Amino acid sequence: MRMEKEVYGDSEASFIEPQGAPRGLLMYYVLHKLSYKPAYGYEILRDIENKSGGAWRPGPSSIYPLLKKLESTGLIRASGKEGDVTSHRVYSITEKGKSHLANIRKKFAMAGQKWESIGRIFVELVDPTDVPSMISRASTVRFDLTRQLVDSKFEALPKKQMRYALEEYRLGLKRQLEWVEELLSRIDKPNPDGGVKSV
Repeated sequence: MRMEKEVYGDSEASFIEPQGAPRGLLMYYVLHKLSYKPAYGYEILRDIENKSGGAWRPGPSSIYPLLKKLESTGLIRASGKEGDVTSHRVYSITEKGKSHLANIRKKFAMAGQKWESIGRIFVELVDPTDVPSMISRASTVRFDLTRQLVDSKFEALPKKQMRYALEEYRLGLKRQLEWVEELLSRIDKPNPDGGVKSV
């Protein structure tokens, strides 16, 4: 890690061992969370840590200044007695905040597509010896994310659209299974020498 800092400086070195999430994500997650129901600052922090499996842990020094800024710009409002400490205040989104959140959701969808494309570069950088352990982990994580996505939005979409999306997903799973079966058959194919052929 020391060498990365010497060569690239702190910004590039922090990519190797990331400490947080992309800039701006915390603000938009706060607005998203409050669009469903009011919450305390510590509730938002706990929710982020739980949902990220501890990979993202913004602290009080990140969340409370942000809540104050969002309040001052009219995107959220705080309720509580005058003089209450920040952690005792309940925050809720305003109409202005809802409008801002609606505008930014489209940008986040585009950002997600961008990160999927960048993932191809990440694949190239993976060492072959790490592939076996990553196969199961990547499959499990992707399935869990897809299930959470569907479960959380299931009632919000028309059944016709959801059915079409799920049919496409099922077709994709079928193609994946066929690909895996083909690879397994290549692994198990006997060598002319009598041994098992290695891919």
